[in-house]
Amino acid sequence: MKKRILILGIFIGLICSNFFIFNASADSAATISITIYRIQKIDEIENAWLLQGEADWFYHVGVSNDGGNTFIWQHSDEPIQADTDDLIVNEIHIFTDITSTTVTIAIMLCEDDYGASDIADVSSDSSDGFDGVEDSIQPPNTGYYGGTYIGSYNLKTNTLSGHTTYVEEGYYKTSGDYDGSTDTDENDASVWFDILDNYDSPSAYFSISDSEINAGEKVNFDASGSTASVDIDKYQWDFESDGIWDAEGETTNYIYNDAGSYSVQLRVTDVLGETDTTIGYVTVTSNPIAAFVYSPSNPTTLDIIQFTDTSTITGGTLASWAWNFGDEITSTDRNPTHQYSQGDTYYVTLTVTADDNQKDTTYEYITIIELSDITGTVKDASDNPISGATIKLYEAGTSTIIATTTTNSNGEYSISEMPSDTYDIESFKSGYDNNKKTNKIIYAGENTVDFVLSDSDGRGGTPGFELILVVCAIAFVLLIRRYGLN
Repeated sequence: MKKRILILGIFIGLICSNFFIFNASADSAATISITIYRIQKIDEIENAWLLQGEADWFYHVGVSNDGGNTFIWQHSDEPIQADTDDLIVNEIHIFTDITSTTVTIAIMLCEDDYGASDIADVSSDSSDGFDGVEDSIQPPNTGYYGGTYIGSYNLKTNTLSGHTTYVEEGYYKTSGDYDGSTDTDENDASVWFDILDNYDSPSAYFSISDSEINAGEKVNFDASGSTASVDIDKYQWDFESDGIWDAEGETTNYIYNDAGSYSVQLRVTDVLGETDTTIGYVTVTSNPIAAFVYSPSNPTTLDIIQFTDTSTITGGTLASWAWNFGDEITSTDRNPTHQYSQGDTYYVTLTVTADDNQKDTTYEYITIIELSDITGTVKDASDNPISGATIKLYEAGTSTIIATTTTNSNGEYSISEMPSDTYDIESFKSGYDNNKKTNKIIYAGENTVDFVLSDSDGRGGTPGFELILVVCAIAFVLLIRRYGLN
């Protein structure tokens, strides 16, 4: 591809008052500049009968966004310089508001003849030759006159097509000679020109807040790093590699609910309708959350505990369960049962594994109550057993009765399978004073709590003492009567 602007041309342009400097920031539309560098006569175009000298050149330069239906025109001075058949012009014409990446370029060359103007043929189109005088030639709002150079310029590729041009001295050259009319007088002339634009195709780019996430988590996408020489009109996102645009906007977010690998596509479109696409990648893993409950809530060594899995998962399926009950016993059942042989506090863990091998573990401390047995005797002050005495077990410091029993003929009692705790224990029987032991600590296993009851009149002795005295008195009276004692 030819070099767009010669160093010499740039230098000359720099010293021109209307030198064009492109803005590096994006604009709402593109801008191009057309430099008319040189004009040269080929055929005689002056009116010889008016005794004119050399050519008095002027021109019109037009740009069309709609394929040549409507042109935006700019004009040179009229004439640029009188009496010069071969003229270095080096004049830059700037066209803004270019809304298409392919524009039509038109160059109409004219020669001034005392109020009338000749159109010089600078086109390679053989049907466009002119040889005559036109009055007040001005370019129309649409279309163009014969002999005008017409080209199609692509801002994306910086290429020119249309009427024939050759690159000469670093410029495009168009000429009426290129139509093969070298042997006829068609007012042929040549024009050297160049085209420069500030347009670059858009470049899509985006960043991802986290390219490896758990299912159910939000991912943020930011396309502000995309570039374009003109404004970006649209940002389109396809998050799931399905060819469907899921969202629009420079920034957006998305929640993936299923595990997998996703290619995320961004397409940017600039105000000229040009697009660029890029792809990023997000890996989504399942999100298992381990959890369980158990019953009863205050288990003892007598209970068979039911453990129930309440784990949840997003984006996958639970595949396995691993329990450790803290007493060297394990299970792979989803909802196992377990019984502890000893009272203690155990560290119970559950690990769940998803179908994509993602894991999560939870734990809980479970206290197992080891039951206690309370035994003892109830005796009187003479160490004689008291049968039929009532034993009551209370919650410590309350009147709530937990268990009740009575002593046997040997004065013995037993209360079995009670949780280790602090209790109040009371023993009583009619005719005896009550005996209550408070805040009695009952440990796991066997506990002995004995009672001694005093009789109500304070004499002590065994139950039935009064009856024995009565019997003895009666026996004494009978002896006196039998033997006649006075």
